[in-house]
Amino acid sequence: MNMKLARLLGALVAIVGAIGLALFADAIVGVFELLTLKIVDPPEPLPTALAELKLIPFLGITLLGGLWICSAATGFRDNKQTLSMMGKILYIVAGGLLIVATAPMLWAMMNATYSFHVIATSASAPDLVMISDMIQSVAPTISIGCCLYVIAAVLLLVSAFVGFQTKSPEETGSQPVSMLTRCAVFGSLLVAIITSLLFATLLIHANKLGTQFDFSTQPDPAEIGVQFAGIIFKSALIFIGLGVMGLMQVLTVILRPTATAVATTEETAD
Repeated sequence: MNMKLARLLGALVAIVGAIGLALFADAIVGVFELLTLKIVDPPEPLPTALAELKLIPFLGITLLGGLWICSAATGFRDNKQTLSMMGKILYIVAGGLLIVATAPMLWAMMNATYSFHVIATSASAPDLVMISDMIQSVAPTISIGCCLYVIAAVLLLVSAFVGFQTKSPEETGSQPVSMLTRCAVFGSLLVAIITSLLFATLLIHANKLGTQFDFSTQPDPAEIGVQFAGIIFKSALIFIGLGVMGLMQVLTVILRPTATAVATTEETAD
């Protein structure tokens, strides 16, 4: 397995997913504009946030796939290349950024939950100003978290260029990968799968919302509330999953030994 090429591929895939999330992740709260739609004939156009919400699962799974490829490239053994100390540092920083990004994302989801509770318990129907204030209070924080995802993916790309070195004949090219490293790699795969399933639930919620607002029947307020609450809750779990993914990345690279030179096996005779 060529570690450098695999890391390059994984980093590029992760960058595509991270940039996509940076562009569309605010649709998680932007979709609340649906609450301002009125039943009229002809029907009002659905907000673009609903279509953008349907893109988020694909972009998120793309990010997760790229991160796992990087994890596999780092954890598994390559007989010709090894991870340098600079590569380790860049990789740890990238994983750390994924962990740090969890804080603003969870903060945004907490604010969205509070705002949704205020809207749901308000005596008056939600208007465009109320919904806009909610979106504007949360969207910038989501953007900050997504920017951290982008930076982390870019650091993975940089580490692919400068973080590997070709093994010399004096280096231990046959040192096996430890069981802990393998557990970290497969742990990353498990986290990626679980988080991908959570991303898929966002698509389910988006489709159900679209069905509620297709204007063929009167929308059910209780069902709409369930879908909005589900979007916020699942999003919070997703961002926790991305943070755990960052932790697994850090563990993978910490447990992966750097190249160590050994003395030549040939000894001169007396």
